[in-house]
Amino acid sequence: MSIRLDPDEALAGPLYAVAAMLLIVPLTDFVLSVPPAQFSSVQWRFATAGLFSGYTVQPILGLALAFVVTAAFGAVYFAAAHSLRIDEAHAFMGALVRRLRRA
Repeated sequence: MSIRLDPDEALAGPLYAVAAMLLIVPLTDFVLSVPPAQFSSVQWRFATAGLFSGYTVQPILGLALAFVVTAAFGAVYFAAAHSLRIDEAHAFMGALVRRLRRA
């Protein structure tokens, strides 16, 4: 008995891998390119914010690709995981903004 894989379902795994790489690579590059933290330095804060703004487009495209794949293939588990990640990212960005305002 041979098992035939639906071509649409066969694309889901590689597309999730591409979406993960679109998320992980730019964020890793950002973390490695930011100099050591100097929260009291205005120059450091502006430089970090400038670098971060340049690295945000690709992860957003990665999330969008993951959402499209999830919607196309109806993977409910991944939809819940994506919403959790967005909530966590939102909470992290809010805490970072509050921290930078205090410094």
